[in-house]
Amino acid sequence: MPWFCLEWLRRRLPRWFPGETFPEMHDLQETYEMITNRFEEWKERQRRAGVEQGLEQGVEQGRAQGVEQGRLEGERALVLRLIQHRFGDLPAVYRLRLQGASQAELESLADRVLDATSLDELFR
Repeated sequence: MPWFCLEWLRRRLPRWFPGETFPEMHDLQETYEMITNRFEEWKERQRRAGVEQGLEQGVEQGRAQGVEQGRLEGERALVLRLIQHRFGDLPAVYRLRLQGASQAELESLADRVLDATSLDELFR
């Protein structure tokens, strides 16, 4: 009966794990140990692949957030320049509001800066 199990494993293992090579199997104990060791190797390989994939995703997310933050800061600087060109130095209270402004608020300020007659009107 053990030869039947060995033969069955010789045929099944390559189908279950394509691309993997298996050494010659002579007895069930040797086969069990080989499979156990392989599973440990495969688990470690999967764990490392997961960590690498997680790192890649983290780097990509960080890059995207950096680009978004840079774009927002550039838009903030441009709106500040437009306001200063139109109204002169910006009082601290308005600078703080500008620093905390969202992208939508910055876009709204940029749209209104040419039509506003005062800083109070602009920041309303």
